[in-house]
Order: sequence, then C-alpha cells, then structure tokens
Amino acid sequence: MVAITYDMEVTSSISAAKMFKAFVLDGDNLIPKILPAAIKRTTQLKSMKHQIDGLDKKKFT
Repeated sequence: MVAITYDMEVTSSISAAKMFKAFVLDGDNLIPKILPAAIKRTTQLKSMKHQIDGLDKKKFT
C-alpha cells in the first residue's frame, strides 16, 4: 500500500469555505459533473481502505 500526500494553494474569488466543501467534502460528486469527459468509465471496488488522519472544517484542512 502506498500513502499519498499533497498540498495545494489556489487563489480564487470563491470563498475558502465553499472551495473546501466542494473539493474535500463533496468531491466525489463534483468532479464527474464539471469534468464528464475526463472520466470515461468507473469500476466499483469490492473493498477499499480510506484513511483521513484529521479533518478540520474551521481551518479548511
């Protein structure tokens, strides 16, 4: 298993709260809607591990 970590800083006219909600909290539904051509096919996984060490909605981290 491989751990992946990434940081991203973006300047936008949209508030940080809305960006965090869209990309982090609702990201599974957002990306296929705004980039339908980027996703040609999805495959259901029988099992998957997902770990979030910490989610701070006030600091958007």
